[in-house]
Amino acid sequence: MSTVSVIQTADGAIIRRIDVPGAVHHVSVSPDGRFAVVTHPNESAISVIDLASYAAVTSVSTGPLPNYAVFSRNFVTGASPEHMVLSRDGRRLYVANVNAGTVSEIMTEGGSTERTFDIGGALHGIDLSKNGQTLFVSALDRDKLVAINLSTSEMREAPLGPAPYHAAAIGSTGKLYVSSADEPNVWVIDQESLAVRGVIAIGGKAHQIVISPGL
Repeated sequence: MSTVSVIQTADGAIIRRIDVPGAVHHVSVSPDGRFAVVTHPNESAISVIDLASYAAVTSVSTGPLPNYAVFSRNFVTGASPEHMVLSRDGRRLYVANVNAGTVSEIMTEGGSTERTFDIGGALHGIDLSKNGQTLFVSALDRDKLVAINLSTSEMREAPLGPAPYHAAAIGSTGKLYVSSADEPNVWVIDQESLAVRGVIAIGGKAHQIVISPGL
């Protein structure tokens, strides 16, 4: 048994604690804000939380080691798939094949792999710019941040380290937050230049970053 906390962003207050059956690895919230899904790698299952009642309403068995979740369906991808991001129109799913050093672009209608981006080394976090034109990937092994122009497939990269980890594009601000797997901080990155604009000190490793849908 473990606990999922619901935090009020205005003041950081914990407004609910929800018991779920097993250690949690990642959390995903449905686009309409009605449900949350939490993964339980050690239980081969996920829990579904009703965010209206703040109750865990069901548990669903999965395959071994469910890790990360987005609201979609099952697809075949590359080796060692982990972090994922869905395009705003729901037509494309981008999957970081973390140990293979590649990212798969999967068409959600039919499930075919449209493109594979070869980045190299172990990967981790992945996110899309708000306009959906740029895909950001943390090249953890190589201490790099990679930006992929999805119109041209051109890749840019910039040094970032140590160990760039989770990544989150911050709405229309032009900023990208990237955490470190080795240091207790989050880098503030300019999405256009990939330059570091600031550092946010935190209390430990930032394992997941979730941005409010209103940004």
